[in-house]
Amino acid sequence: MKEPIKRRKKRHHIDIVAVPRDFRVPVSPDYAGDVFVWDLDKTYLRTKFETFRDLMRTAFQKAADKTTYPGATPLLRALRRGPDGVRPIYFVSASPLQLRDRILEKFALDGVEIDGIYFKDNFKNMRPSRFARLREQMGYKLLALLDLRLRLPIAAVETMFGDDAETDAAVYALYSEIIERRMAGYPLVEFLRKQGVFPDESARIAWTARRIPTRESIRRVFITVHRQIDPRYFRRYGHRITGTQSYFQTALALQAEGRITMDDVAAIAAELLGRGGMSRHELAIQLDDVRRRGVLTGEVTANQEIELIGMKVLAER
Repeated sequence: MKEPIKRRKKRHHIDIVAVPRDFRVPVSPDYAGDVFVWDLDKTYLRTKFETFRDLMRTAFQKAADKTTYPGATPLLRALRRGPDGVRPIYFVSASPLQLRDRILEKFALDGVEIDGIYFKDNFKNMRPSRFARLREQMGYKLLALLDLRLRLPIAAVETMFGDDAETDAAVYALYSEIIERRMAGYPLVEFLRKQGVFPDESARIAWTARRIPTRESIRRVFITVHRQIDPRYFRRYGHRITGTQSYFQTALALQAEGRITMDDVAAIAAELLGRGGMSRHELAIQLDDVRRRGVLTGEVTANQEIELIGMKVLAER
């Protein structure tokens, strides 16, 4: 009698979300303040990945050779300083897990403290049946964001930062819909599949979302515009999402909400004037732009301009 063929146990899913190695929550469980969640590539780091050569250059680039967008580093330092101590900062990156040590070294060189960074473990996708998953980002990022939300204090409020290079605005907008239960269950799974998310990941997103208490926990989303796109384009994703032309505009909005100081805004502007190559006139134009688009009121921007002129950041007009 022949022995029955032993079949390899079927894997229901392969988890490509690499949870932060040294994850920490530097606040108490009853914390109800700000948590800042950042994308990495093209939001903090100037990363090119349009061609295979770009990908190879990024993979072998030393930490000291990686460059950041002007204003991003002083903004992160400002956000870290809270009125009652540090405020949590996390990154969700679609970069491969193998870059983790270099990225963490880059943060250390920049003097930026973070509490965890998620990576996409694309090594698990290096097989013919999974090649299509190498470039799919929405499913991965939603799973990472939901995992992070489960680890945060229930009352914590998230402010998110992304860019216009990938799907950040769409991901963050959908994440808020999921967290607030405006989309759940089968309709969510079907919607995700139409967006190109793979069936197993769509089901896991819907299932994970059920474990998260329903509440409005997304305060605001900032999308930095690098391409020739009108920042008003991002209004279509909801009232929380604000497109900005630089971290100076982002800083102006955060200062108006009392989350950073005018000294912080000046430090961010100084980096844009120096390393960023901007002029005081260009900064003034960006100040006018946030007023014209309704991001800030005329009264708020007028007061900000007076202070920035006094600090020698802007010239009198």
